Amino acid sequence: ANSQNIDNVNSILDVNSAQVVGTRVVDARCDDAINSGDATTDGVIDALRDAMITHGLLAAA
Repeated sequence: ANSQNIDNVNSILDVNSAQVVGTRVVDARCDDAINSGDATTDGVIDALRDAMITHGLLAAA
């Protein structure tokens, strides 16, 4: 993996096609419907997503 020290970023920063704003990842897919085909799995994924949004770790856009 490539790594770089980034100081004074004054533009949009994308990491693997996901926009990064501070420590938050902004990705439009974050609010997609969860449909794994299993209600338990969907519930776990939804709870994890809600927790990450609540704590400011990700945003839908």
